[in-house]
Amino acid sequence: MAAPYRPYALSEVKAEADDVRSFVFTPADGQPVPPFKAGQFFMLRISDVPGLKPPMRSYSAARAYTADKLRFGIKLHGPFTHALFDKKKGDKIEISGPYGFFTLAGNEAGGAGGPAADSAATAPIVLLAAGIGITPLLCMAEELAGGKDPRSAILVYSNRELNQVPFIPLLEELQAANPNFKFIHTITCDPAPEGWDGECGRISAGMLQKHGVDFGLSHFYFCGPKAFNDAMQQMLEGAGVAKERIHKEAW
Repeated sequence: MAAPYRPYALSEVKAEADDVRSFVFTPADGQPVPPFKAGQFFMLRISDVPGLKPPMRSYSAARAYTADKLRFGIKLHGPFTHALFDKKKGDKIEISGPYGFFTLAGNEAGGAGGPAADSAATAPIVLLAAGIGITPLLCMAEELAGGKDPRSAILVYSNRELNQVPFIPLLEELQAANPNFKFIHTITCDPAPEGWDGECGRISAGMLQKHGVDFGLSHFYFCGPKAFNDAMQQMLEGAGVAKERIHKEAW
């Protein structure tokens, strides 16, 4: 059953890159934000822009749960996001959710117990992102840090260029705050910018092995454009990762 739409006020806007902004919404009906797990998404609806089609779109929460705020990282693309980018502080939209099952294994929303869940609750976590697909995985990384989760986790973030990449400072903060979390940034442009000492090239099995990823034990989570998701699925299947340890979010 779909959750009802509720009114939210835009309380904060922050430019994360030329075409990416963080939007923070506060409930306007006096009720708290509904509890959600990292990786879940919400439906955002704009009802005061004539002719806007469609008037709603889905976005994953970009930050871990707090009762007073919902936070999203949104890239400018298409009529809906242009209408959203035109909003000012105090403007209201409607939000419904949470939805979805792209959550950390062993920590699912309403998850069931049993041996499989117990095993997943201790297995290493590998998060793979491209572009704005970082948002649900950023939320997962923050949830792991905030919950003092003992599982080891690595996040590998792929972008074409070094400049104008959103959320790098926050990811570095999460790495500093969580001794079990490692952040790797790779860029696919060739040649690499002068002075760049991070990874270069697309995410590969070899790159992951270099950073100690165990394909036999880890749970893998990935989100990005279709071509990226397809490549990650093929890579993981080729490395012999069992299907129950492969988790993806499609746009």
